[in-house]
Order: sequence, then C-alpha cells, then structure tokens
Amino acid sequence: MEPISRAIELNVGYRKNFPILENCNLEIYLGEMIALLGPNGSGKSTLIRTWCGLQKQLSGKIVSIPEVSFSLVPQVKNINFGFPMSVKDTLLLPRKAKTFFKKVKFTLKEEELLEKSGITNILYNQISQCSGGQLQKVLIVRSLFSYAKIIFLDEPMDALDPTTTQTMLEVLKSFKKENQMSFFLITHNASQEFLDNFDRVFEIQLKQIVQKK
Repeated sequence: MEPISRAIELNVGYRKNFPILENCNLEIYLGEMIALLGPNGSGKSTLIRTWCGLQKQLSGKIVSIPEVSFSLVPQVKNINFGFPMSVKDTLLLPRKAKTFFKKVKFTLKEEELLEKSGITNILYNQISQCSGGQLQKVLIVRSLFSYAKIIFLDEPMDALDPTTTQTMLEVLKSFKKENQMSFFLITHNASQEFLDNFDRVFEIQLKQIVQKK
C-alpha cells in the first residue's frame, strides 16, 4: 500500500541551523491512527503545523497524493473563544463559509455523532461558556465534519476523563472506518490502554522520530 502523505528528510523549527526535529521520515497511510509521544518542547506541534502547511519546513519535503486534504485540531489553550457564537454555529461555520452562509444543517449521521460525543445537549450554549473538556470535544467533532483525509490532533483529550477519552477514541475509530480517514494524534498519555487504540505509535527522542509500535 502506498502512503497518502509522507515526510522525507524533513527538518522543522524556527531557525535554519537549529532544527527542533531533524531528518524525519514518516508515512501516513489511509485509514490508520497514529500517536506521537514526546516531552514538551520536543517539536510535536511544530511538526504537524508544518505538515498542514501552516509553517514552512527548514528543509526536506512533504509529499501527498493530489486528493489529500488536511485538518488540524489545535490545543484549546491556543484559541480565543471570546467571540459570541453558539456551539452549533461553531460546528457549522466551515460549511457555511463554503456555501456563502446559506442555511446548512447536520446530516442524520452527524446528529448521531453529536449524540455519541455528548454535544447534543450543549449545541445552543455559547462557545465561550463551555468547559475545557466540552471545547475539546467540539473541536474534534468540527474537524471530523471537515471530512479531511488526514486529521491532525494536538493533545485533543488532555482535559477529558478516562471514560470520555475512550468514548471519543471510539468516535474517531468509527468515523475513520466509515469515511476512510487517517488520524495523527499528539499525546502525553503513554498508558498501554490508551496506546492500544492506535495502529502505530511514535516517540520523539533526541530530535528524531522513533517508532515504538
């Protein structure tokens, strides 16, 4: 099977002669879930921002098949939710923008996903009034609704309890199977129970990406 996107000899960081990650070679295959572990400041977020095209690589390249699209779920702490908008509007905003803000609604499958994720009962709450855990679930589901082929998630479950975390992982796996998507998730959770949900697991060690599973 050919990868749908791959990093080749990729160096990422903010100063050309001082990369945070060096000579990264990593493939993403359709329909898989990948976890990436590593300490704070090791370059995990920089890697996925570079892969999504939000930051230029220092050297090397990222090669993807033409039909691949990306979506990024950022860390909640990096987002300003002070604007007046409901959870429902937040979820539908990308779709409204594509249809020039015509009236849009959720499909039946999407309504089922909202129910499984525990978002249905907060749809009309202001996004600014949501808890950290609720915001994380909203951001994950909004990214799923983009139907991108590869979704990168930056520590998307650090504010969720273990039961809710497992529920959201099951949501990802179900959505992945139904829509032939891939997920690349950054995490600090190194428990075996958590990592068993992933097809492959990598860890950053000394500026290198090392496969653990």
